[in-house]
Amino acid sequence: MILAMVLGCAPKKSSSEEPGENTQKQETTQQIPDFIKIRPGDKVVLNSPQVFWEVTILLNYEQKKWLAEQTNINEEVSDEEAYLYLQNKREEFFQSLGLSEDLYNQYSFDHYQKIQDFLEKNPQYKEAYENSQNL
Repeated sequence: MILAMVLGCAPKKSSSEEPGENTQKQETTQQIPDFIKIRPGDKVVLNSPQVFWEVTILLNYEQKKWLAEQTNINEEVSDEEAYLYLQNKREEFFQSLGLSEDLYNQYSFDHYQKIQDFLEKNPQYKEAYENSQNL
C-alpha cells in the first residue's frame, strides 16, 4: 500500500516528451568537463581569460542543445527562424550570467592575446573548447 502511494506521487512523464529527451539534456550537461565551473544562471564577472573560455565552452554546449531542442519541436524550421531562435537563446544565456553579448565580444577584442596565451598554457581548456565545437 505504501509503495503504491509513493509511486502514485512520483512525477509522471508527459506524453509530449520524447523517450530520449531527458537523457539528451543529461548527456549535454555530463559532457561539460568538471573543471568548467560556470553553469547557466551563475552570475559571473568577465575578468580573466579563464572565465572567458568557460563562458565560451558553455555557450557552445548550450547552442548545440538549443539546436537539438528546436529541431525536436519543428523539423521544418527556416534558416531565419533558426537564427532568430538562437539569437534569443544567446541573449537569455548571457543575461543569465549577468553579461551581455556585447561585453563578451568586447572582452575578446580587448584581451585577445591574453585569451590565446591562456589557451596555449592550459591544454585542457583547448581540448574542451575543441570538443564543445564538435558535438
